[in-house]
Amino acid sequence: GGSFRGLNPEDMGNKFNTIIDKYILSESSMNQIIIKFSKGIKIKYCSSNFCNQLGFIQSQLLGENFANIFPKSLRRSHTRAMLHYLMVGQHYFMQKSTYIFDANEHSMPCEIRAGALPHFGKSLMMILQVMIKKK
Repeated sequence: GGSFRGLNPEDMGNKFNTIIDKYILSESSMNQIIIKFSKGIKIKYCSSNFCNQLGFIQSQLLGENFANIFPKSLRRSHTRAMLHYLMVGQHYFMQKSTYIFDANEHSMPCEIRAGALPHFGKSLMMILQVMIKKK
């Protein structure tokens, strides 16, 4: 849907990569994750730094429901909040304090900021900046 009408999958991939290149400034220093709203909220990209800090391999997260990176007690509220942002058209938020799961399902306190990536028409994508607080 959206601005992808008439594009073949390869063009879609190229367009996605162009946007990734534009927004992922310094891969090594950023904890970034990109989510896509379509049939749920899926993880489309996660920086190596994000994975390393939490002990994941990228392939474990790609295509996963974004709510799974949060403790179970927070998943519903985070999903509802994201769908609310989508519905009201507020495609960013400055900072939220929450908890995120690492690969061993330990809760880590963190701050999350989010903003929508432009050029994706109806198929909205958001980039989340996750700042994990060291205990």
